[in-house]
Amino acid sequence: MLLFAPLATLSPPHRARCPPIACCGAAAGGFSSAALTLELQRRGLQTALEDLAEDGPSAFKSPTKVIEYVMVNLQHNAGGIAEAFRFAARSPGQSSFVSGMALSDKRVAWRTAKFIGGYVSGRAVGLDDFTAEVEEHYSWLVGCTAWSFAVTHPVTFEPLARSAEKDFLREYVLLVDDRPVSVQLLYDWGCWCYLVWRIDFLDGVPEESYLAAVDQQQLDCDEEREGGVRDRGGSL
Repeated sequence: MLLFAPLATLSPPHRARCPPIACCGAAAGGFSSAALTLELQRRGLQTALEDLAEDGPSAFKSPTKVIEYVMVNLQHNAGGIAEAFRFAARSPGQSSFVSGMALSDKRVAWRTAKFIGGYVSGRAVGLDDFTAEVEEHYSWLVGCTAWSFAVTHPVTFEPLARSAEKDFLREYVLLVDDRPVSVQLLYDWGCWCYLVWRIDFLDGVPEESYLAAVDQQQLDCDEEREGGVRDRGGSL
């Protein structure tokens, strides 16, 4: 069960309207490799990508960096759905806790995924079925004009989570072309990285609900601990 705690130290939460967090300017005529490269560099993701081959997905230690990478690819990359598939959650037991290697090329479909007893379960799909699901139910994300984190720190503009359970579950709300979208991630101890397990549109949800955030000080402590747990390894 997700926990919804009031923001204890930062009140009120700040709704993102700041260029450092927003990602804008998808090419009107289609995807743009130049825009993709620029966004990856601007967000500090290019270095993480270069580390992927050596360090594995643990190069993305922050859940917000995983979201940024997935969204930037969906927005600017013609092969963005395949990149999102890499960072989609796996079924329980489908990655090695020793090597971090994937034991299956399947991922859990976002639309049917459920979090039960500490694990993500749902329909396991390959890339073709995952692509079909995204194109049918999440086409709003693909090639979007602009997106941003809905809630940010009023000083640092770092994204704030809507909810968190212990140190392995996160939920963030994005505004995608001004449409609120919930992105939920689970820390996968097999690949040593946060993976996206569910995305939901929050149409009709009161704004004050999705603009709530958990105590950032607790998240900072969690992420410091997570960053030191696994320094290398894993595969997507």
